Amino acid sequence: KQRDRDRDRDRERERERDGERDRETKRKTEMKVVKEIGKRLGKWRTECRNFQDRMDEMKVLYVTALYNHNKQVQRGEREGKLDELPEEEGRQILKWRRYQRHRVLEANLRKQVLNLMQHTASIGGLDPYPPPLQENTRSHLEKKGDADEKARRAARQWSEQNVGRAIQHPDDNFQLKIKRSSIDHPKAGYGVVVQGEVHPGTVLAIYPGCVYDAYNVPSSVFTTNDYIMTRYDGAIIDGKRWEDRAEKEREKQSTLDLFSADFQATDGGGATSHSLPINPLSRFRNPFGIAQYINHPPIGGRPNVFCTAFDFHSDTFDTTLQAYIPNQHGLERSWLEKKIYPGIAMRSAVVVALRRIEDEELFLNYRYNPTHPYPDWYEQPDEEEARRRWGKIRVFYPG
Repeated sequence: KQRDRDRDRDRERERERDGERDRETKRKTEMKVVKEIGKRLGKWRTECRNFQDRMDEMKVLYVTALYNHNKQVQRGEREGKLDELPEEEGRQILKWRRYQRHRVLEANLRKQVLNLMQHTASIGGLDPYPPPLQENTRSHLEKKGDADEKARRAARQWSEQNVGRAIQHPDDNFQLKIKRSSIDHPKAGYGVVVQGEVHPGTVLAIYPGCVYDAYNVPSSVFTTNDYIMTRYDGAIIDGKRWEDRAEKEREKQSTLDLFSADFQATDGGGATSHSLPINPLSRFRNPFGIAQYINHPPIGGRPNVFCTAFDFHSDTFDTTLQAYIPNQHGLERSWLEKKIYPGIAMRSAVVVALRRIEDEELFLNYRYNPTHPYPDWYEQPDEEEARRRWGKIRVFYPG
């Protein structure tokens, strides 16, 4: 009997051990399932266009908040160090919901863009573009197999001296100028150079061009066009056609320059944005509508500016300021667009400094679609960002 009891007890212990092993195996299997679900949810959340949209928004929000911080420190309105955002303010940005971040970012950008537009209107606009290369020098630059190296050097020297007007920024003590790019590549052409010191978060330029929606943009817009800027909401800004129109209107702009100068002279130099006449050519005379001249970083380089969406609201920018918006609708606005974007005079994009910039050329990451072949001069600064930017759009994406 004792042996039977011992045997039954051993069998019971064996069953308990088997049950414990089964439970442990089940727990491990459940943990694997949970980890796999978390991994897939993580990929679902991060490997998409929505995630990169949030990251880009956070990036611009941080540098514009840093810009406000620097300005307040310089004016003595708050304590702190330049280019160092207080930790509590940085943590607060991370905690905000998307609608809160969007509202604060829009306010930060609107204040700076409004200042640029008011400055532009007060001077009656300015043509910042450099004149095109002379026909004879252009032929030497483009002619293949030309043995006349002296003529090539002369043409190069001409293009280096061929610069646009200096553009004084109203916020800080620095200027912008279009001149020959520092990139050593025949396709680099012109670039935008800063003369002076720029704080991070400063709005430097507006991306000019005709604005289309993704559903109605003509296919011809994409033909041999390197001047296209796409927003996350589907708006497409065609800077190439804008450049062509500006070239065609150059003579009219020269006439407007003389008219504005005579007008201000007869007015005693006291003309304001409301006294200067509104001209249909004004949109071509915004000195900050030069973002299409900003080059992609050279191979091995990093961008120092970022292009982000910006909307010109009718309640903030009156008709006088709207005349200087360097954008126009490529096609007549549909009733659907007016319903979706009420109160918005124009959808556009602005260029913001990512870091402190001093006496150097501006570089903007063009972020080409990685599924398409790159040109020989292009190097992707961040492949993961590019894949997310042109990845899938999640319909039910959390804020």
